[in-house]
Amino acid sequence: MGRRQRSRPRSSAPAHMERFPPATAAPVICGGKNIFIEGTPKCGAPSFLCYNIDMELKKIFWTAADAVLDFLFAPRCMICEDYIENRRDMFCPRCRGNIIAIDRASEKPSALDEVWRITRYREGSRDMLRALKFNEGRRSDEITQLKAIRRILDWVTDRRLDELFSTVDCAVPVPLHENRQSERGFNQVELIFGDWLSARGLTVENILRRVKDTKHLFDLNREERRAVIDGAFDVVDGFSIEGKKILLLDDIFTTGATMGECAAVLKAHGAEKVFGLVLASDFD
Repeated sequence: MGRRQRSRPRSSAPAHMERFPPATAAPVICGGKNIFIEGTPKCGAPSFLCYNIDMELKKIFWTAADAVLDFLFAPRCMICEDYIENRRDMFCPRCRGNIIAIDRASEKPSALDEVWRITRYREGSRDMLRALKFNEGRRSDEITQLKAIRRILDWVTDRRLDELFSTVDCAVPVPLHENRQSERGFNQVELIFGDWLSARGLTVENILRRVKDTKHLFDLNREERRAVIDGAFDVVDGFSIEGKKILLLDDIFTTGATMGECAAVLKAHGAEKVFGLVLASDFD
């Protein structure tokens, strides 16, 4: 009587996160074969053997692979397309210096206590965010742009942001309406900031929900945006934010209408302070 095959367990990860490879994925030599694993050994060999070999060979493997790729296909900067020495940097030193501009907004909606940006929108972030959000399902584009954005975040070191992170209780992304999230397959704000903030001890909580399926705002002026976004958000049932200090996350800050509405809703439900953090903005 043949052995019954065991079915592969379904992943417990959210559907929108399964579109992207985990940060721990790495090729290793395991049980005498070259295989690709996603964080855990899948060949049946003892796990300690897999991980010991992985620790010794992963760096060698990727160094050699990068060297071969750099020789065959010279890497270029994601923004200006000049040649760069190391493809893992993804940006040339000049563009890296231009795009990162950590600063606090001098003008903001009254419901927000502060708003901080990490990059300048028109120095390269605009194209990366557009490619990530409006790629028409091209997964390779999504992964490339997300890797580039996360590379920028890897370079961010700022005492002011560290102090901000130490004062808040949790981070809350600006939500998409369920229709748009279903169409896109993910909320780009969660993908951009989730792992980065987690490594800094901050949890990202989906406390807000979008109750109105609003149209895109980029063609609207300040007053039109406020009218469209009015009443678009609410707090998810079951969350208590009374007296909490919250870090509100979004990808772009322009007029501040969206973040201002979210902050007003959070404070109406008892939040003590709401600080904003965005990947990109062109405020002075």
